Amino acid sequence: MPFRVLVVDDDESIRRLLVATLSEWCEVNEASGGQAAVSLGRAIKFDAVLCDVRMDGFNGLEVLKAFKEELRSDAAIVMMTGYSSLDSVVKATQGGAVDYILKPFTIDHINERLHLIKERRASKRSALPRQFDNSGDEIVGESPAMVSVFKQIARAASTDFPILIQGELGTGKRLAARAIHRYSARAAHPFIAVACGAQPGPRLESDLFGQTSGATPGAGFNRMGLFEQACGGTIFLDDIAETTLGFQAKLLRVIDEGKITPTGTAGEVAVNVRVMTASTLNLEKAINERRFRRDLFYPLNAITVRLPALRERRADIPLLIHRFISQLTASNARQIEFTPEALERLIQYDWPGNVRELQHIIYRLVAISPGNLIHEPDLPAEIRQWQAGGTLSAGTGHERLPTFLEQERRYLIEVMTASAGNKREAARLSQVDRKTIDRMLRTHNLDPENFKRQ
Repeated sequence: MPFRVLVVDDDESIRRLLVATLSEWCEVNEASGGQAAVSLGRAIKFDAVLCDVRMDGFNGLEVLKAFKEELRSDAAIVMMTGYSSLDSVVKATQGGAVDYILKPFTIDHINERLHLIKERRASKRSALPRQFDNSGDEIVGESPAMVSVFKQIARAASTDFPILIQGELGTGKRLAARAIHRYSARAAHPFIAVACGAQPGPRLESDLFGQTSGATPGAGFNRMGLFEQACGGTIFLDDIAETTLGFQAKLLRVIDEGKITPTGTAGEVAVNVRVMTASTLNLEKAINERRFRRDLFYPLNAITVRLPALRERRADIPLLIHRFISQLTASNARQIEFTPEALERLIQYDWPGNVRELQHIIYRLVAISPGNLIHEPDLPAEIRQWQAGGTLSAGTGHERLPTFLEQERRYLIEVMTASAGNKREAARLSQVDRKTIDRMLRTHNLDPENFKRQ
């Protein structure tokens, strides 16, 4: 039996490219829209579907839903898009999509993915578990590094196992935990975050497990712990490596048996709570130094989500800056922009404090800026004076090098000229979202009107 693939995209050039290439080793059909794709799905049993997410009318997510629910198809569906978000990744994998690929992609990547699907179908193995869906999200990013994080979050949300989130300070571990909870089956129940390193061991235990009257000096009443308050939901324990070995033993019992013992009593209380933890430290090193229990590490590490440092996803810096400015100026008409030189400096900087540091820098710049345009001399001295140490290595997420602004400006001028100033057409030619074109135009102070043919 031939391996049958359906290519669904409203961009004719992409369909032609994929059909011409894939036809060399598999049977390929094409559809220019969602309705046509579903019609073909009724007539032909496909092994794989390559489907664009954003199409007019019947979009890619609706195609996915139709194939999985209406047609009951077991086709492996790969979503393609020029614009990514955690919400769209989860929605795609929620319906059973096996992958989510960013445009522009390479043909080698597509071929590799389809060959893997073919091998898995031959061995009767499924590609990805189904996911849960919800709306809303606070994590932003369009880089491959962040798409990888979105996939990790989507997979984690579909289970009820403990989750360990690892990443440097300021990378957004608490946001990731909230996102996993929001997209999980526990979303309707509480999410409670606790900073373990901010309070001593006895206080942490009484806060989490509760206490009875007289259990500690000044405890004149019974107090329900946070584990009970989070019934049915999620407890997120940040800085888990900062806890005592005694607390770790009690936490292990919660995970293994679903029971807590409030401070000051021998009685047990059953709890139904998912435990997520986070650490900036190497827990295996802490185990070797006898500061962390090995028997707790294994259940906490059932599923690990790793967050990249900001220097590993520099392509997201302009997007994050735009988000932070929008948060500050949403209630007024003020529009803050950066000169290309200032933006390049921000992208070059190493950001030891990661996204949190970037957020505070942007907030400060917006607060003290007398005008609407921020120049390079307005930046903090440590950013202006920082020099990149060495060449960025390949494959680490450094999609945009310090010189990318000049290249981006040249490319933007070319695509705006080709589209005669039409931003929608420019987005289609570039295979990106129109918001990305808007952002690029603002960054480079280019007016679409200047590209319209006279």
